[in-house]
Amino acid sequence: MTGRRASGGRAALLVGLLLAAGIAFTFAGLATRLPSALWWEALTAPRAEAAELVFRFGLLPRLAVSLLAGAALGLSGALFAHVLRNPLAEPSTLGTSAGAGLALAFATLYAPFLLEAGAFWVTLAGALAATGLALAIAWRQSLSPLALILAGLVVGMVCGSMGGVLVLFEHHHLSALFLWQAGSLAQNGWQGAAALAGTLAVAGLACLLLLRPLAVLELDDAGARGLGAPVAAIRLGALGVAAALAAAVVANVGVVAFIGLAGPALARLAGARTPGTRLAGGAAAGALLLWLADQLAQLAERLSGVGPPTGLLTALLGAPLLLVLLPRLRDALPAPAPAETDRKGASVPRMAVFAAVMLAVPTMSLLLGRGGDGWWLALPGDPVLDWRWPRIVSAFGAGAMLGLAGTMIQRVSANPMASPEILGISSGAAAGATLLVILAPVAGRSGLLGAAFAGAVATTGLVMALGRRFDYAPQRLLLTGVALTTIIGAALGLVMLSGHPRLDLLLRMMAGSTYLASPGEAGASLVLAVTGVGALVLSARALGLFGLGAPVASSLGLPVRAGRLWIVALVSALTAAATLVTGPLSFVGLVAPHAARLQGFRRPLAQGVAAMAIGGTLMVLADWIGRTLAFPWQMPAGLIVSLAGGPYFLWLMLRRRA
Repeated sequence: MTGRRASGGRAALLVGLLLAAGIAFTFAGLATRLPSALWWEALTAPRAEAAELVFRFGLLPRLAVSLLAGAALGLSGALFAHVLRNPLAEPSTLGTSAGAGLALAFATLYAPFLLEAGAFWVTLAGALAATGLALAIAWRQSLSPLALILAGLVVGMVCGSMGGVLVLFEHHHLSALFLWQAGSLAQNGWQGAAALAGTLAVAGLACLLLLRPLAVLELDDAGARGLGAPVAAIRLGALGVAAALAAAVVANVGVVAFIGLAGPALARLAGARTPGTRLAGGAAAGALLLWLADQLAQLAERLSGVGPPTGLLTALLGAPLLLVLLPRLRDALPAPAPAETDRKGASVPRMAVFAAVMLAVPTMSLLLGRGGDGWWLALPGDPVLDWRWPRIVSAFGAGAMLGLAGTMIQRVSANPMASPEILGISSGAAAGATLLVILAPVAGRSGLLGAAFAGAVATTGLVMALGRRFDYAPQRLLLTGVALTTIIGAALGLVMLSGHPRLDLLLRMMAGSTYLASPGEAGASLVLAVTGVGALVLSARALGLFGLGAPVASSLGLPVRAGRLWIVALVSALTAAATLVTGPLSFVGLVAPHAARLQGFRRPLAQGVAAMAIGGTLMVLADWIGRTLAFPWQMPAGLIVSLAGGPYFLWLMLRRRA
């Protein structure tokens, strides 16, 4: 009891400090736009003065929207957490907000008639679809808290990839929309505040009606049914209210991440124990946190002239909270399962088909293309071949490196769903290269490779260090990686909105384009891939023993710690080199090892080589599709593969049982 009181006292002190900071920042910000002596006049007798108009129709509505949107997200997060019995469940971690944003972007481009009834109904459909997909994936694992959050975060990543494709094709229509979708609270009237206030009022009334049923849900399902409660109906109703709140926020201000996580967490820390106090406290804390975050965003705009969208700022600050709360999440998960034992290898006919495909795809990519007159076949000696072959070789080398990196990380972690992209290694490599581009604009390709390697090593080391706290349990390790990817993605998003002079290079690197690949880069990519084969030969025994589990590997004489560090260094180097070509989110490192096993390549050496061939071929095929599908426009190969790899990861999760 004493500990709980101390915790509540610290929470009360924290709330007081946040409230004081919010008030101070708000009054200081308002005073910079309009002297305080004119505030009342601007409200009651506004003149056609620009400063007064901005104050009345810009600053004050933005203040109201920050409070209302924060309250809506806090209430939504509290509902999700209570109904799903999962303190990490909220609109960001369940993919709800990302699905709503994707639906709005799609409707804006291809079905604008759907917006005639209001953007809210479009975002609600997207929010319900994304949330339903995450719940369906986790259902086969009995809605395991970790499985649910992992599914939701990956659903959000897939929605982000699809949104990236829309931006690529329709950037002239969607650039402003996606800037707004990053969570900009800027207002030019009271319409957004009025819409949020109406939604929040209806949702608040629904929550009042649900209070007693939600209290019954604190029992287990059997106990609640024994009292006559319609458990399924209560859950569906509460989930619908939570999704509607998140959809309303997206429809009016864009995607604002992690307020629904931080608000209820702060309320629980302050001592909220009953459903009513959790819901009210979550809403109040969410309003306070988003209000303060938006004031910080406006302060940054006043100091630097560039105002970051508030949604990116909350993602950057909120994702670390996910890492802090993760170890406290109780979940009955099995220990990491040993890798599947080696069985009968690939048959000769299957090997023949495999080899034929590996040869046919690069040949097709080299010779077949589209031009102004349609499809045509390039013959030897055609000048266009001098432009195509560096792209093909670069794509193959990068895909091969990711395939090998994925095989190694899956073996060393005994986790078939691990990959450089899911664990955040690719994002770390991209962050390292981006940092070098900003600090040393004249850095060459070798410098970028070194910086990407450093970023990959740092991220991998952090994931593995955090993984030791829960004995490298598969789902917790994956969730840690996805959380780090979210943090890095938010930081990179701020860089992309900064207007940096080398923004074109950064965008090309993030998207994963081979458009400007040179013969030198192609040769370097191939040399690194061949070097990876040598490293695989040296690591084959260790990879085989890691597949049996760390205790068995240690008993058979493998120095587990040194072996793990060696594999991690190799994975980081391969991922760093590949990320400079494919971008941070391609999922080749996930798909290629699985495809190799399905072809019958099960021993570490055979699986690694086959995964390299499959990964390289996938990237070459993606590069060919990217340059022909929307000719004359170019689609980055990394983005093409991510559209297939993300759903494949969700399918893998859907197949896994508890």
